[in-house]
Amino acid sequence: MMWLLLTVALAGAEDDLTSELARGVSVNWTRGVVQVEAGSYRAGAQAAKAVEQSARLAIDDRLADELGEVPVTGALSVDDLLQSADFGPPLVSRRSRWRVVEAVYAASGKVDLQAELSLQDFLKPYTLSLAVPTPPTAQEGPHTGLIVDARGEGLAPVYVPTVSGPDGAPIWSGEMYDEDAVTTAPCVWVAHPDHPVVAERVGASPLRVKGVADGAGRVRVGAADAAALRSLKGTMALGHGRVVMVTDL
Repeated sequence: MMWLLLTVALAGAEDDLTSELARGVSVNWTRGVVQVEAGSYRAGAQAAKAVEQSARLAIDDRLADELGEVPVTGALSVDDLLQSADFGPPLVSRRSRWRVVEAVYAASGKVDLQAELSLQDFLKPYTLSLAVPTPPTAQEGPHTGLIVDARGEGLAPVYVPTVSGPDGAPIWSGEMYDEDAVTTAPCVWVAHPDHPVVAERVGASPLRVKGVADGAGRVRVGAADAAALRSLKGTMALGHGRVVMVTDL
């Protein structure tokens, strides 16, 4: 006999873009979370709370082992940031900020936990390092957001992608207003542009550009799209992180 202690419903989760880091550890790029599963068995007359604590420690261990593999940019992984003097200490302290989204207790005494760590919260120190000052009066700009369609390019998700012009010069690399960088990830990733999260993220009138993979975590756009993208620099579309990356990898 099993019963559900806690479940958090995830609308549209079956359509989310995910990648596996290891067995029981994956990244949901659409929701921006690292998902971890771990369980523990009762030993003798061990109380349920003690078994649950063992499962929680297993979650910690799996995150310590696998979180470093998450790609932050095309050139940086979480492990690279953890080894840096600037980001290592704050990231280590934030690694334990995961939450249990499902806990199942079995009559046998086993406890299975499913937990999530928000990448936005975990990587906030890095995102803030990219941020620009929030203007006193933010500009609306010609578009409400940005959709970069890189389907068919084999582009693997990273937390902060770079979108460049035809000459390879970066136009956008995750920069947001500093006030938004505290609460918002630079972008979300989806496998198709009709995912429910897209309209929520980019608003009613987004700029849509076609991207060509240009190395790990990098997308290059054509001249016309590059000019349109440059018109969004400093506006709320990019400042608020209203960016969706589309890849079918």
